[in-house]
Amino acid sequence: MYNPSHLSLEEKIAQAFSPAAFIHESDQHVREIERLIVEQKIGGLTFFHSKRSAAANYDRKTEFVKLESTLSRLQELIQHYQSLARTPLLINMDAEWGLAMRVEDTPAYPFAISLGAVQQNAEQAVFQIGRQMAQDLKGVGIHLNLAPVADINDNPLNPVIGYRSFGAEKNRVSRLALAFYKGMRSEGVAGCYKHFPGHGNTAVDSHLGLPILLQQERELWENELVPFQEGIDAGIGMIMIGTWRSPALTGGSTLPATVSREIITGLLRQRMGFTGVVISDALNMQAVASLYPTKGQLEREAYAAGTDILCYSEHVEAGISAIARDVASSHIEDSFGRVWALKGSLGLFQGCEPQFLNPSDAYSLNRGLAPKILTRVFEKEEGKTLKSARDRRTLLKVNLFGDPDPVFFQKIGATYSGDVLAVRTVEEVEQLKEKAAAYDTLLIACYPPSMRPSLDFGMDETVLEALLPLVAIKQCVLYFFGTPFALKRLRFLPLVQNVLLAYQAEAPFQESAAAVLLGYEKALGKLPLPLEDLIPLPIRS
Repeated sequence: MYNPSHLSLEEKIAQAFSPAAFIHESDQHVREIERLIVEQKIGGLTFFHSKRSAAANYDRKTEFVKLESTLSRLQELIQHYQSLARTPLLINMDAEWGLAMRVEDTPAYPFAISLGAVQQNAEQAVFQIGRQMAQDLKGVGIHLNLAPVADINDNPLNPVIGYRSFGAEKNRVSRLALAFYKGMRSEGVAGCYKHFPGHGNTAVDSHLGLPILLQQERELWENELVPFQEGIDAGIGMIMIGTWRSPALTGGSTLPATVSREIITGLLRQRMGFTGVVISDALNMQAVASLYPTKGQLEREAYAAGTDILCYSEHVEAGISAIARDVASSHIEDSFGRVWALKGSLGLFQGCEPQFLNPSDAYSLNRGLAPKILTRVFEKEEGKTLKSARDRRTLLKVNLFGDPDPVFFQKIGATYSGDVLAVRTVEEVEQLKEKAAAYDTLLIACYPPSMRPSLDFGMDETVLEALLPLVAIKQCVLYFFGTPFALKRLRFLPLVQNVLLAYQAEAPFQESAAAVLLGYEKALGKLPLPLEDLIPLPIRS
């Protein structure tokens, strides 16, 4: 039914284009996507929640706004857009921890850094996460998940990778990335290793600026490139090119990897032996888009360098024209062949019916995995400390930055009764100090409101500073429901007697943390990062 020999050269080029499609956007945007499908015959779409949510990557003051009916709207749009396409569209989404990354009220799974903490049957556990996630994606008509992140978390100052990486140890990152990829592929959903040649050891957010990998080539081969090479050797089918410069890999050139033939064709394909599909990172990212003011120029340069799919291109028509004019037909045929083969391998030419989403499957999987993730950072007889304070009625519970009535305190309420003091402001810290005068032990549950280092993880520094004198004179047990990178913002951390790291605040993790505190479960995880990268300097008097 779908015979590629009937496609013109321009139509074959168009198969490389995957512009952004927003779930919540104006009718004008929908009409434009319809036009690109019908007139330009684009090959795919990259779905985002809304322009506002996408802008949050670039404008740190922009907040993500939740909207109702996102899931049903997504399904309607996918079916509508597919009905217009002469050749089935490759539908993709950046869903590193599940549909919930882009779609409200859908299953969320552990972040990569959380999975990196698992010690017991880790690869099997990560495979199951990838598999279940793929079932969710396939159920709404998504063929490609732009995950896993195969970057090594070897720079604690990295502002954009952080919790998205499996950890700091290259071999472990390699194994878990491959397990995640295989889990998705087992359900017929494609994965994508990113961000080649490795984004972990940078200190600039590539959404905002152009990072530079300063390591020498030997260092890159020994570290950053290891997960990618092992993935290639295992047969992965897609790799995303990152947006930064690596002078050691380009002979000193200042070109970003996005448009570097030395990196994409020379290193990735010829030296590392990758034969699959290369996809760009979002071409609207300011770090690279600002370098090419002429419409279509960036698309042409990325394609000519060896990229097969142009993600989030904002100049489709100009890009097709520029590629047709300047790129050899043999190059176009080779690239088109890889994209067409990918579509065939995913069953796009056979058609499939959307399936049913079952969020309870995600809950059960997450709940069973949670105790294997939870990690003891410090442990100094926590049980004795809390039980003794409870029996003496000298235990005070503190909800730091959390929503009202969090699950954790609900679950321990029958055993550890009493009020929970909510603390979000300096004024509430002062109220806490007054209340705490009659208590000698604090059980603090901390819920960082944000995952972003650029926003101080949503934790008000003045509040954290105001807590210092109180923590210094009390026995303190801390349960931390956030990314481990946020721990470094707690200057009082060296004064705390016990710390349990839950990594995230979804209900399964809070329930498991409560079960650990009550002695029903054990925290079996291990930090996937060096402890010294997470702990603030000791406080000096």
